[in-house]
Amino acid sequence: MDIFRDFFEKEEHKNWLKGVVSLACLQKLLENFIDKEMADFYQEMRKKCGSVCCANNCNFTNWRPTHNQPIPPLDCEVCCKWRHEIWTSHSSQRGKVMWKNSKPHLWSQHKWEVAKVYMTDGHKNHKSIGDFDIAALLSLMTQCKHFKRFELGGLCEQVAYVRNNIMHSANFKLKREDLHRYLSQITNLGEALTKHHPDFRNLSQDINKIQNHNFRLTPSAFTIKDRYRMPWVKSFEELPSHPGIIPMIDERQQIWNYRFGRDFIDDGIFEPRLFWKFPTAL
Repeated sequence: MDIFRDFFEKEEHKNWLKGVVSLACLQKLLENFIDKEMADFYQEMRKKCGSVCCANNCNFTNWRPTHNQPIPPLDCEVCCKWRHEIWTSHSSQRGKVMWKNSKPHLWSQHKWEVAKVYMTDGHKNHKSIGDFDIAALLSLMTQCKHFKRFELGGLCEQVAYVRNNIMHSANFKLKREDLHRYLSQITNLGEALTKHHPDFRNLSQDINKIQNHNFRLTPSAFTIKDRYRMPWVKSFEELPSHPGIIPMIDERQQIWNYRFGRDFIDDGIFEPRLFWKFPTAL
């Protein structure tokens, strides 16, 4: 559709998309890293709290946090012990702790129920690493004292700020200088984590490729068929072999055009240049 092509022809929209893709690259690496670290942290917690199941099905349904009661009351000895250790390992004990993100009766059985207390709000029903967005992962690394050992300083907070600015952009635009600064902050976090997890070693190179990549969107086969009313062309791949279409190669350029009679449409980057010459009757 023209709206997609026109939208991403503008540099600031392209910059915004590059920022989104860069965050996605970082998130994928963080998922593997955090999955392993949470397994280690959870084992430490289990040594202190045990693995006995909650017998009372404890929950926070009727609890509302107040200034006088910031920590939820629990009658179960098992959950009380877990609550204490979770709170002790929280770096914002006097701030807002997301107790209601989790289900306390599952603390002794599932590591992600513990992890969710350190995340941003809105993850009560999430159960695995793939359910959490990058904001939740960065919050976990900031709020859980287990991650202090990596000496990341304020890098997680900086990337969280980058994420918020990109995802909350009112016009889906990003200036060139902002993109450069944001990608540098993402890269800095990756470089700091490279010392602890080898998966991050190529992030800087990938981010650099994303920043310098000049991309263009290509149309779908449906768009081509619909615009030029060619019901006899059922798929994009069918075009080169269809009777009456003559392929011609031009090695000098890298743009795939379609020539329908006298019309030329630039619709993507390919190599080499191909023209599909249709009968002038079309």
